[in-house]
Amino acid sequence: MGDHFDENDHDLGQEEPMLSDSSGERYQHKRDAMKILEANHFVCIEKLGSGAFGDVYKMMDFSGQEVAVKVVSLEVTKKSEIEIWPKMRHPNIIPLLQYFSLNDPDVGVFVMPVHRGTLKDAVQNEHFLNQTCAVDCLKSWLHDTLCGLAYLHSNEACHLDLKSDNILISQDYRGVISDFSCLAPATKAIPRDELGLPRVYRPPEACLSLGGVTEVEGKAFDMWAYGVMVLELFTNKALSNAITCAENWNKDIYPFLFNILQGDVFKSFMSGLFPATGIPEGQIRLALNFVHTFLMPDRRKRWNAAKAMEHCFFEKGGQIGTGPDAIWLHFCKDENQTIVEELNEEWEMLKRKNAALQKKVLELKEFLEIDEFAKNEKPVPKKSMVSEGTQTSSSPKAIAIRDHSSEPTADSNNEDTFMSWIRKKLIACENKILQFNFK
Repeated sequence: MGDHFDENDHDLGQEEPMLSDSSGERYQHKRDAMKILEANHFVCIEKLGSGAFGDVYKMMDFSGQEVAVKVVSLEVTKKSEIEIWPKMRHPNIIPLLQYFSLNDPDVGVFVMPVHRGTLKDAVQNEHFLNQTCAVDCLKSWLHDTLCGLAYLHSNEACHLDLKSDNILISQDYRGVISDFSCLAPATKAIPRDELGLPRVYRPPEACLSLGGVTEVEGKAFDMWAYGVMVLELFTNKALSNAITCAENWNKDIYPFLFNILQGDVFKSFMSGLFPATGIPEGQIRLALNFVHTFLMPDRRKRWNAAKAMEHCFFEKGGQIGTGPDAIWLHFCKDENQTIVEELNEEWEMLKRKNAALQKKVLELKEFLEIDEFAKNEKPVPKKSMVSEGTQTSSSPKAIAIRDHSSEPTADSNNEDTFMSWIRKKLIACENKILQFNFK
């Protein structure tokens, strides 16, 4: 793996357009904060990224060292981030080098080390994915993330915004958890309105559509988020791109997860992601089992970070999950879904019946048109015979006619037509003796 990820493969360093703000205060705060930082010997090199809570820049500090600086409005800065994060000391947790707040503008400034890129950048980099060590590197970074989570949880804190672009790759290639904007104590339940992550990444218990409590357990929330992150990394399928609506967990999120968690589908995606590695099928099955240990709808069944570090997916691990939850084995439909699908099936059946009836009507119509044509046709005699009679050389032939068709009718038109036909035949034959036999 090279010294850095190719900048063309991710959004780092690209200026993002500012969102509209009717007051303009937010952007004025940014501009004023940048001026104050520059006045205090911070030199801005480039913008690293933007988030819901602030912007991150690569800067050079007064000592000439490159650092990452996050500028956040004090209005959205959580007390937990300022109080808990500075106490965290672990190789897989990004350290807070310095924090200070500014007045006028009211912003908080977080100073951190600069890292190579994110876990998301790595799996979107084709050069990295084509390396034979790609899978082992990914395993190592996922293990590092679990180590950081285990440390965080053991100190009764929860991250609440765990995703692949919040896992950094350090200068010495360690996975490091970053962005503690949603950091909270794990000693009490977390209100839903304080959670990070878009709805599509949240566990079932955090979804309004399923009702239940208005608060969630932070550690279990982190473990579900970790499982979804791993699933995305192994399949290169982002839930936020695939699921456009996430209002209802059962209808919007569950069907997509069910499909991608099936063995053949998962295998197809994972083996296609690492073309140079040639992942053994046994490794793919272990990876899927690893994912299932976190995607348990019942939060009490999810593995915690410390236990997950011992999974057989990691070479030094000795444990393996019991298997997927029942909802991933057989697709479960709620009552409304079942009713709608039954109605759809009935509608399709009625459409098929209607098409068959229309076909019959057309056939009958065709038959009736042929019959009508037959009624209008001139009658043709079924069987007639012209026999030879007594004749002289000077007189015309004496002709006897015998008709074996149906009994004559009183319809004079029919008789005239028939006799006219006979006369035409006689004239055409002139003086020859004819015998006709019509069938």
